[in-house]
Amino acid sequence: MAEKLKDVIEKTLQKSPEEIKKELPGLLQEFKNATLDDALGAVSELGGIKGLLGKIGSVDRINEVGRAVKDIMPEIIPIMNEIVQKNVKSNPDLAKAFEKVKSAKVTVGMDLVDTGIGIKTKFDSGMMTLENGLDGADVTLVLPTQTLLDLYPQLVSGKMSDLMKVFTGGKIKIKGAMMKGAAVLPLLTEMAKITKNVL
Repeated sequence: MAEKLKDVIEKTLQKSPEEIKKELPGLLQEFKNATLDDALGAVSELGGIKGLLGKIGSVDRINEVGRAVKDIMPEIIPIMNEIVQKNVKSNPDLAKAFEKVKSAKVTVGMDLVDTGIGIKTKFDSGMMTLENGLDGADVTLVLPTQTLLDLYPQLVSGKMSDLMKVFTGGKIKIKGAMMKGAAVLPLLTEMAKITKNVL
């Protein structure tokens, strides 16, 4: 499955933003039974996140694809939620990571300003649910694409000290209850451990 997923990702990234927008819901449906290990294997085969980003191209291209995809977010978010829930239930490492935020009851918004995409990640009872839009977020991270790419190594280092520097260093604009949002930082450190060989 990882090899097939890699091939599809590679071919899809060569398409125009409008073609990607058209095909993405079907591709997510096709691969919704893929495991986290399948996805990590595919990304690894593509050269990790750096290789994947290299295949996407410039920051402008990333933003162009994001602006095209923003209109279908309401359609693809339920599929993404299904994929996440299935993987949390079937992957012991992922289940353990979510156990770290079992007591967190917070909704974190991500304003991907250069693409126009605004999504919320709702944490409640150790589960995570994505929602379209930013209304109702307890804390919102305003993330320009270039800033996100620049800070990516710190975000996935797995070190709490790196995460704290990212969020307190002033490089990311934060709106709302920052301390409430800090409740999900242990999940980020655990996710970094799971994905460390790929990212």
